Formats: sequence, C-alpha cells, structure tokens
Amino acid sequence: MDGSMSPALTQMLKGYCVADPPTKQQAAIPPSILKEAYTSTTSSREKQHATLLIGAFFYRCWSCEYLQVNGIRKMMMITVLDIQFFKNNREINHEKGTQTRVLMVANVVMVTFWLQKNDEKYTKIPMHRTSCPTLCLVKAWTRIIFHLCQQKFSHDRTLVFAYWQNDQSMKPFAVEETVKYLQQLVQKFGSGRIGILPEDIGTHPIQSSFAMALILGGTPVFEVMLVGWWASDAFIRYIQSQVLDFSKGISDKMIKNNNYFCVPQQEVLWPRCWDELHLGNSITLRNKWCIQPHFHIYG
Repeated sequence: MDGSMSPALTQMLKGYCVADPPTKQQAAIPPSILKEAYTSTTSSREKQHATLLIGAFFYRCWSCEYLQVNGIRKMMMITVLDIQFFKNNREINHEKGTQTRVLMVANVVMVTFWLQKNDEKYTKIPMHRTSCPTLCLVKAWTRIIFHLCQQKFSHDRTLVFAYWQNDQSMKPFAVEETVKYLQQLVQKFGSGRIGILPEDIGTHPIQSSFAMALILGGTPVFEVMLVGWWASDAFIRYIQSQVLDFSKGISDKMIKNNNYFCVPQQEVLWPRCWDELHLGNSITLRNKWCIQPHFHIYG
C-alpha cells in the first residue's frame, strides 16, 4: 500500500535477472582487417565498400549514418556536402571535376553530423590524416567523394553510401550487406587470428572498433569522450576486456608501488547516543568497543 514493491516480487525479478544470459558485446573489428579488406580485393564494389568502412571508422559513425537502413532513424545520414577537406587551415573545394590529387594533399577532413542520438546538433568533427598509406581517412574520404562526384546524377545531397555501377545505376551499401561482408572477412582471415566468430559481428562494429582503438592506443578517457562525442561513460560498454592487449602494462603498474603504509587503527569507546557524546555522561558502555582510525571525528 505504500507504493513499494513487495519483497516476494523483488526476489522473483532478481531471480529472473540472475537466470538471464550475460549481455553480448558488439565485437570490435581490428583495423588490420579493414586494411586487408581493401588491399586483398580486386572488385571495385568491394574496394569502395572497404573504403567506406575505413572512412566511417575514424568518426565512430552509426550504421544509419553511412549505410542504407530500413525504417526511420533519428540520426541524419552523411552527404557529400557534410565532408570538408582542409590544407593548412584552408578549405579545399570538392566540386564536380575536382581531381583526386587536389584532395589528397589535405591534412584534415571534417565531417558534420547534423543530429546525434544524444540530441546534439550540428557537430563538426575534424580528424587529421594518418601516416598509413591504406588506413588514412584523407585518402578514404577522397576516394569516396571522387566516386560520388564523377557521376552526372550526383549532387551535394548525395548520400555517402551510394555506389554507381558501370551502367550508371545506383546500388547503395546497405547495413545487411555490410554485416555479411564483415562476417565473410572474419571467416576469411580466421577466428584464430582475431579471436572472434562471424556470428559475433553485429550492426554496430564501428563503434566498438573506434572505442577499442582509442583505449588500446593509450587515449585518456576524457579524450575518448570528446572525440567520440559521448556525453557520459557509455562508451565503456563497447570495450571488450577479454582483448589480450587491453590489460597490457596493468600488471607492471600493480607492482610499481610494492610497499605502502597503512594508517594504524586503535580501539575507542563508541558512544551509545548523541547525549553521551556531548553531555559527558559517565555511564559505563559495556561491549561497545569498535575500531576507528586515529583521525576520526570523535577524537
């Protein structure tokens, strides 16, 4: 009657929680898999697919932002207009007819996200180019933009998941195709190499890969939250503690300070009530001994 849940119902629900299977984490795709996915194929569509995944990887894109999904989503999809290239703090225009060599010299690519899952609007995320010739966001987004802009039907609002075939027809990259594609890559390179099975791949592998790459790279938590625009520590659910490299160096830190001093404890007489503490009551307190440190507030 007081509005609280009955003890019997509480215990029953607790039992259901205990009986539930553990939460299955989204498997993280190592960047080396994305690299080999691009270098090991000769198919133009698969190359463009791998390029799109590499570009999305550096910006922690949700699947509905760079892939075609069914139904209505809250986040807005990335278009050609949302991609900006910069060289020495100056923007490089990527209109139709722009050569790839012009964009390839950029050192920063900025992606604008108009609406995020956490209701943030008009978020601009700049990322600098890498030294890797394959896993480079500048090269990846240059190939994506060049492929989209060279078609006569493309415009500023063309979605980045569009793929123009030889007959000028558009066949987009869908989320279902991407999941199957990643599962095939995992099966191809072998679960013994990366420790995950094809069925471990879900619809959000990019978020897991993004978070894992930053943490394993030694990025502080606050930088992970800023770069990944996480408003809280929600990204921790994407971290897989089972990864062997995750605990690298932890054991050395545990023995770094192998000797320390514990604050000594002493036995004090604990007052039975507030009056005995402040009024100086001389009543003998039997069997009321407790352990308190020297600096406790009762002196």
